[in-house]
Amino acid sequence: ELLDLPEVLYTPEQHPALVHRLARQDSELARLAAYWLLQQPQAGKRARAMLFPCLGHYFFTDPMFDHRPDQVYWLGPDSLALARTVPRTPRPRSLDLCTGSGVQAVLNASHCQENWAVDINPRAVHFARRNARFNGVDLKVLQGNLYEPIPTGRFDLITANPPFVPTPETGLQWFRPGGQSGEEISAEIIRQLPQRLEIGGTLVLVSQCPILSHSQPLDRVQSWLGQTHGWGLVQLRFGKLERAGLIASHTQTAEEFELWNQSYQRLGIQGAHLAVTLVRRLQPDQPGYRKTVDLQMPRQQISSQV
Repeated sequence: ELLDLPEVLYTPEQHPALVHRLARQDSELARLAAYWLLQQPQAGKRARAMLFPCLGHYFFTDPMFDHRPDQVYWLGPDSLALARTVPRTPRPRSLDLCTGSGVQAVLNASHCQENWAVDINPRAVHFARRNARFNGVDLKVLQGNLYEPIPTGRFDLITANPPFVPTPETGLQWFRPGGQSGEEISAEIIRQLPQRLEIGGTLVLVSQCPILSHSQPLDRVQSWLGQTHGWGLVQLRFGKLERAGLIASHTQTAEEFELWNQSYQRLGIQGAHLAVTLVRRLQPDQPGYRKTVDLQMPRQQISSQV
């Protein structure tokens, strides 16, 4: 925005002129933008962290070019879709699961009074704590598996960007594999909502939701909850990948592609939607509701419409 350039904008040869333009503006935001330009790989050298803007805040992550097992996930389309759709109404308590860099937890802290974040990855816990300090918010960050390290109690808002890639492989970076179905971690998050979500509270979860030949996504969410009355379910879908495109986006070789393709065929995975699933807890005697909405990927915050 400062340089009046599109999102995918530059080659390394442009860096000196772009940095010069930013330096002439002499503002804190211009300096942050210059750091963002300088973190890109140049002549075999690169920064040890990346810096991303999101809804007026700034977040450090590991470089997306790293391949360490405990890599802290950068802000991808899923991160942005979740950030831009979470209803930003004041709430007493929030919880962000699989917090990674802490982006969703920090954003929750802008409108919630008490804020918690959890990740199984110690490196992610470190980044989330650093990003909370950098953005000036009070955030309790714990290491552990989903709800496990959280004291008993319920939350008014739960956000989650869990690992969701359907994969037959092991040994991938921690933020990627969601089991063979891609939904193992999402399912566990939703199964525990009756014990963890307040009446009137909302779960907002982003995933690369698999398109299965034998079931519908909200049917699966309903089965994980184990209840029909007292729950409202909405899924916002932002674009679709066919099976071949989905596999190609996560594999490198023909042999790997074929391994994944066989697994997907066996499970009936036909493709996936980038989707944000919202689960609202109603009064127990209220009939549930379900709705699926197809939207374009949001380029700005759509919380009020949601």
